[in-house]
Amino acid sequence: MPGDAGVAPMSEIWEQAYQQARHRELWDCPWPSPELVGFVAGSGGINGATVLDLGCGAGSDAVFLAEHARRVIAVDLSRTALLLGQQRAAEANVTVEWCVADVLRLRPELFETVWAGPYPMVGVNGHAEANIGLLRRC
Repeated sequence: MPGDAGVAPMSEIWEQAYQQARHRELWDCPWPSPELVGFVAGSGGINGATVLDLGCGAGSDAVFLAEHARRVIAVDLSRTALLLGQQRAAEANVTVEWCVADVLRLRPELFETVWAGPYPMVGVNGHAEANIGLLRRC
């Protein structure tokens, strides 16, 4: 909570975790989440969509999304995570816009699809704004 003495902001906690490479052992996968693969396969495609990937981490889902969507914007609190994602995107020869940001300060109405992996879809085709409200309450 704001004002708690001795508690590092979330951005510092995540940045430190990525700098210490703890992501490799604990949560990072070189492939996209099965939920995302299933969604893309079952949705009839997201080729024309602008997709927001919330909490993208090292970018496995963002890179997969970029192979299927018109535009992908990947957001995370950690600059180190985004650098790892940039490397993955370069290796896959896809374009992703990487952004250090607080996901609760974004304008979700700009996105047709919002992904918050490895969790199920947060919002699809114009319903993102209402669903982002749910995230704010979490």
